[in-house]
Amino acid sequence: METSNVLSSRQHMVELVTDMLSALDKQFPEGQSRFALGSTCAHYSVEIANMEGLSRALWGLFPLLAGGEETPLSGKYIAAIKQGTDPHSPGYWGETGPYDQRLVEMAAYGLGLALMRDRLLACFTRREQANLHAWLNQITDAEMPDSNWNYFAIMVQLGFKRAGLPWDRDAVERRFTMMEAYYLGDGWYSDGPGRPRDYYISMAFHFYGLIYATLNAEDDPHRAAILRERAQRFAQDFIYMSAAEGESVPFGRSLTYRFAMVAFWSAVAFAELDVFTPGIVKGIVLRHLRWWLAQPVFDRDGILTLGFAYPNLTMCEDYNSPGSPYWALKVFLILALPEAHPFWQVEEQPLPTLAARRALPHAGQILMHSEASRHVCMLASGQLELNNYVNTEAKYTKFAYS
Repeated sequence: METSNVLSSRQHMVELVTDMLSALDKQFPEGQSRFALGSTCAHYSVEIANMEGLSRALWGLFPLLAGGEETPLSGKYIAAIKQGTDPHSPGYWGETGPYDQRLVEMAAYGLGLALMRDRLLACFTRREQANLHAWLNQITDAEMPDSNWNYFAIMVQLGFKRAGLPWDRDAVERRFTMMEAYYLGDGWYSDGPGRPRDYYISMAFHFYGLIYATLNAEDDPHRAAILRERAQRFAQDFIYMSAAEGESVPFGRSLTYRFAMVAFWSAVAFAELDVFTPGIVKGIVLRHLRWWLAQPVFDRDGILTLGFAYPNLTMCEDYNSPGSPYWALKVFLILALPEAHPFWQVEEQPLPTLAARRALPHAGQILMHSEASRHVCMLASGQLELNNYVNTEAKYTKFAYS
């Protein structure tokens, strides 16, 4: 995919996400509720995988629209949502079951409702709104992994509440209570009881937590304050995962989500969290994206490939379908901030001066920075993970990651 690789302004970010969505649009047949991006498979059906690819594009589209941008690309997605949530449509996305991948994808729709509220609902008739609510509401009492998945249900309820649809406060309380059981302290969680401490803590727990704390602070001020304070503590550690030129330490699973490695910092900007300066946060995000755009991560049609710094299926988990990499678009949450927002007005700043060594006891890691943070090395004590992740030993139990 061609790009100027400049990325110094909000307009450049708008152009980048628009280019990525335009590439998807060429694979998106008119009048369909899902689209295919490849022929590799995941542990769920092709129909669900194709719905996943469409849904993950919304992590870029909804913040773009919420920030005031107009795009002709949105029409197809709105039409697809109407079909996908209509039980009488041949494009219906179907009834969900326990541990269903479709539950994961519902969080994007919760974000859209939470950010755009009436503006999004206005695209749907009363009957279509009822269909949307009923389809998403399947997550309320759904059986799912005791992990960051609990936040998907919270995001849906947050969207319902902010859009004026019926919502379940008890469901929100129940999910937060479950996740409290694996809070480790100092801003760190594990991804379920005794489970990994990896990029999911940043791109899931704190990412969704800061969205909740920002959009629901008035109604839930005590929890919002806790979530913000934990994110502030976590940020003091997590900044050590970044190198001066934009790279991040490759560690753990789901690295095919790529830009999502710094989605946390987009949430920090969105939440106006009092940690570091906006210029430092802006620099982390923009340098990271510039680094990625210098890697061969797109195919000839401009589609994000499965892999890491190049197409590489051995990097993938069994839950990675051809559309999975588009969770990378979570980094574009900052586009919900309009052009006039102070974040876009400040100058990009380099990383602050960081200590040569930073111990992360809750993660079992020591991060080492060379002079001016041009090289970062992680020493890892190893995380035993017995789930179905592929090549777990390489992702979690090597002594050093650089």
